[in-house]
Parts: sequence; C-alpha cells; structure tokens
Amino acid sequence: MTRNTTPPPARRCAMLEEIHEQPAILEHLLSGRDHAATLDTLRQLKPSMVLFAARGTSAHAAFYGRYLLERYVGTPVTVAALSLFTHYHVHPHLMGTLVIGISQSGEAMDAVEVLGAAQKMGAFTVAITNTAGSPITQVAHEVMLLGAGPEKAVAATKTYTGQLAALLLVTQALGGRLPPGLARIPQFTAQALEQEPLMAYLAPRLRFATRMVILGRAFDYCTVHEAALKLQETCYLAAIGYSAADFLHGPIAMLEEQVPVMVYAPSGRTVPFMNGVLRRLQDIGSETCVVTNQPRLAQAGLARLTVQLAPGLNEVYMPFPHIVLAQVLAAHLALEKGIDPDRPRELSKVTRTL
Repeated sequence: MTRNTTPPPARRCAMLEEIHEQPAILEHLLSGRDHAATLDTLRQLKPSMVLFAARGTSAHAAFYGRYLLERYVGTPVTVAALSLFTHYHVHPHLMGTLVIGISQSGEAMDAVEVLGAAQKMGAFTVAITNTAGSPITQVAHEVMLLGAGPEKAVAATKTYTGQLAALLLVTQALGGRLPPGLARIPQFTAQALEQEPLMAYLAPRLRFATRMVILGRAFDYCTVHEAALKLQETCYLAAIGYSAADFLHGPIAMLEEQVPVMVYAPSGRTVPFMNGVLRRLQDIGSETCVVTNQPRLAQAGLARLTVQLAPGLNEVYMPFPHIVLAQVLAAHLALEKGIDPDRPRELSKVTRTL
C-alpha cells in the first residue's frame, strides 16, 4: 500500500492538499478496476494511427502518450491541430484511427468537436476526463473517468497525473509491454513528496527571478512543459520548458548566470547526454537545480542544488515523481510571492476555446 505523506506544517492551500492526494489516486487508477470493460474493448483494436485532441495541461499529457505509444506499441501518434477542425473545418482521413480526447473538465469544446468529427469519419474515440456526463463524454465510444475527486485549485495537479496513468493503461491495452515497476509509481510519487521541505527552501531563492528554464528529455518532455505551465500560471514567472536537445540548438544563447535552470536527469538512456548538458550549464555559471534518481550524478556536484530521489524506478515512470516536485515548488513559490495559487489572476477552472 502507498505510504501516507502528510504535508509538513506550513502555509497551506488547496493546491498543496490536492498535490498530496496523488499517490492514493494513482494507486486506485493504475489498478485498472474502474476501466476493465474499456480496456477490454481497446485490446480488440489495431489502430493504424493515434490522434490526440487536447489543450494546455491535457496536451502535455498527450506528449507522454505519444512517447508511450510509439515506443511500446509502435503506432504513429500525432496531436490534432485543433483550429483546423474548429475554424477551417478540415476533416482528415481518420478511418482506422484511434482518437483520444483529454480534458480534465470535459468542457474543452475544441477537443469535443474533434472527437465528434472523428466519429463521423469512422474513427474510434476515447475520452479521458475527470467529469462524468461532461460534453466530451457524449462524443466518445469509450470513457475513462479519472476518479480524482473535485479539484478546487485552478491549477491542475492530480488530474494531470491521473491522465498520465490512464495513458499507461491505454498503452498496455493496445499491446504495449511496459517495463517493470508500474505498480510502484504511487510509492515513488509519495517518496518524492517527502522532498517538499527542500522545495519550500528553494522557493525564497526564486522569489525575484523573472525567467526560468526547465530542461529534460524523452519521457520527461511532458514534464518540462507542464512544470513551466505550473510556474507560469501560479507564480506569474516566465518559465520555459525545453527538450534539452532543442535547448542546445539555439535557446542556450539566452542563458545568463542569474537565470535559474531546473534539470530533470533520471537514470536511463539519456544519462550521458544530460551529464553533458549539466557540464555546459556549470561552465556558464547557471543557478542550476538538478532532480535525479541516479546516485552517481547526485554526488557529482554539477549543480548548485541537487534533489536526489530514490533509485529504482524506470525512466518511463519518472514523470510522476518529477512533476509533483514542480507542483509543490509552484505552490510554495506563489505563497512566497504573496499570490494565492488556488485562484491565479485571469484564470478559471474551465477554459472553453474553439
């Protein structure tokens, strides 16, 4: 069973409380008990392609889905250009395609329109959402409800990791042989949340930063974009997430000593590359924080601050413990800056775009 991770005494908010609910939610969701019939249906499919329809945080989950499905199923994956459906009324050939719409609220109307059009064109459609009876569920052949409970904070936290977990189940159902360790995701996520005091320590050091860069690669491509979004929307910080490879192709030129950089560098095939990136950042003199579960890298002294996570979880699953650290940092930095992370300016829980 997942260990209880009671937040340490500190300034609290709904966002932090929801962040700490994630290990238990993931444990239940990854069991697959709530979605047995849907997963059985997906096992019968042999899609020629998978198309995701999503925006914002949900689009970042789709990035994860692309890596999973192309790596373990071998099916080509793309993310829909939603405006082509909603404004230009372009309907590509989707016969034999699996179209997956992802929306926490189920009210992302552009994603809803894509699923509706896809059904008419002969695609099989699946909705991943936290809201039963929402519009996206009305245009899907199958629905996967996250069961995360109400999310009071505007910034999505538990629904995001729930979406990642749902995509792992979809990958398995489509024939993907995932690496060992799936059932250990809740445990490692809970262990990452034990690092909250370190994130609270880091928050005051970022209080006056105006820019921040977040780097990762491969399965953490989703993480860098979602981490940047959490900092943007809750702390009003101009954070940008990059593939570490893309970063070296130009954006590294904008880096200055006072720009903080967070680097996700898990054990796995990208280790040599990420070590090289950290050395480049060290030469520049960047204020770098590295998050790693690789003991040798953690002890290498390549960053000003190292967050060492427990080793043993496959790199495919590291986006779970990685993103909860970014969520916690965003909440604490917002509180440090006197911002209510539950109710950022100009934002509401449901964003409807077409």
